[in-house]
Amino acid sequence: MPIKEAIKKKLNMGSINQEQIITSVSGYKYVSFDIFDTLLKRNVKKPTDVFRVLEYGNSSLKGFTDARIKAEQDARAHSRYEDVTLEEIYTELGNLGFFGLVTPEDEMQTERVLLTVNKPIKEVYDYCLNIGKEIYIISDIYLPCDFIERVLADCGYTGYKKVYVSSECRKTKSTGSLFDLVMGENKILPAELVH
Repeated sequence: MPIKEAIKKKLNMGSINQEQIITSVSGYKYVSFDIFDTLLKRNVKKPTDVFRVLEYGNSSLKGFTDARIKAEQDARAHSRYEDVTLEEIYTELGNLGFFGLVTPEDEMQTERVLLTVNKPIKEVYDYCLNIGKEIYIISDIYLPCDFIERVLADCGYTGYKKVYVSSECRKTKSTGSLFDLVMGENKILPAELVH
């Protein structure tokens, strides 16, 4: 069972069996981890609650949550790429009446406050590093790579080979093209990588 499915299954059951995940990775030379709901957790029920936290913290942002969701949908509809950037989302948000009221930096600051290390997965991550696995971090996310790298460092994630985010690569895991990019750039065979 791939790592992410095992994690989700265990999270839904209320616990993560680290031994099972460690056993899953043992036969692979390369291990990739997702970021959200894997290496890191948001201290909210669902990802869009980040927007609610931002809205509730500023009285001039009434209606921001719905507008932010729509702006992302609009950015995706107008994009010729597989994924969009936070900047593109905020361009669309400006068209919805929020120009200058909130910035991508405000959203990233809110994200940072809400993000925390996922301790059971951190232990798996550290185990993989300690036994010499080459680690890649791969995620479908609109946030910029430099932000993700800072948060990972703040949470103690070091020693990985590279972070790949869909917003900057313009390819996604969901289509498989982001995995193709990672494997191509790093000369990894599909049978050698587990995600």
